Amino acid sequence: MARLRELILNNVGILLAGLAGGLWFVTSGAGVLVNPFSVDRLLVDDWSTHVLGWLFFRHEAPHWPLGRIEGLLYPVGTTVGYTDSIPWLSVLLRPISALLPTDFQFIGPFLLGAFVLAGAAGAWVVRAVSPRAIDQALGGALIALLPALLFRVGHPSLCAQGLLLLPIGLLLRRAETAQQARRMALAGVGLCALAAGLHPYLGVMLVLVCVAIPPKLALVDKQLPRSVAAGAMVAMPAAALLLFFCFGYFIGGTERQLGTFGDFSADLGTFVNPMNYSRWVAARPQGPFQYEGFAYLGVGMLTAVGASVISLAVQHRRARELPWRRVLPLAP
Repeated sequence: MARLRELILNNVGILLAGLAGGLWFVTSGAGVLVNPFSVDRLLVDDWSTHVLGWLFFRHEAPHWPLGRIEGLLYPVGTTVGYTDSIPWLSVLLRPISALLPTDFQFIGPFLLGAFVLAGAAGAWVVRAVSPRAIDQALGGALIALLPALLFRVGHPSLCAQGLLLLPIGLLLRRAETAQQARRMALAGVGLCALAAGLHPYLGVMLVLVCVAIPPKLALVDKQLPRSVAAGAMVAMPAAALLLFFCFGYFIGGTERQLGTFGDFSADLGTFVNPMNYSRWVAARPQGPFQYEGFAYLGVGMLTAVGASVISLAVQHRRARELPWRRVLPLAP
């Protein structure tokens, strides 16, 4: 009990931020989805495709690739990747499918976990620059409240965007020993593998961020041999590609073209265009499909960014002492 109490006290800021993210999800109106034994509310719009993909997949005989679903869209078939049914969860839960109720879904619980992750991961990133629990809790909560996260609940797997914060947290931390550096590099590979089994977009984005970790450990912290760093950089995209193959993203017989290519985009004002998601900022004009590029930061985050810029300008002498070299690998 004493150890558990110490663990909680040492991570109170992270726990509070995760709790804030979970409460925001529940009170936003999406909390009705959390019950894993109810599928009725999810049988609408894109959610229905995700749930049906899982319901068909759980009754499939084993196939290769692992995510193959022959009974859905027969005789063409599809995969849990193409139905966006969160491949990792679908594959891991299928062996115990017979023990689960007929009306069982993991989309709602996953969404709740994604909001908790956003808050906790945000607080963990803040912890790299501030030991104060209040700073960590407020910073993490602010990230969990990002309008872009709530906007994405229609595509649950994309709500795991909190994963993108974890490699940033690793880049902000200094590896004090060679053993710690190896663990951090291995964590980067693991994050790429985890994201690849959630959504290919996240998989690619995690690879692009995580590949900055080994060079930083080798060239800035000087705790990781360059040969190991090079191996980790190769392992990250290799792990993602291997899992893409296992979950059926490269399966043939599926149309991969979209006539509206170029319309699904984001303009330069995406970070400040609330698209009617703000009480204080008016929406700006946009293209017909540019809602897919929605990335409004929110008044709170924009205020925090502005305050940070002003603080750096006012205290420019102290700003020079900050460990800027740690974040240089993120610049590209």
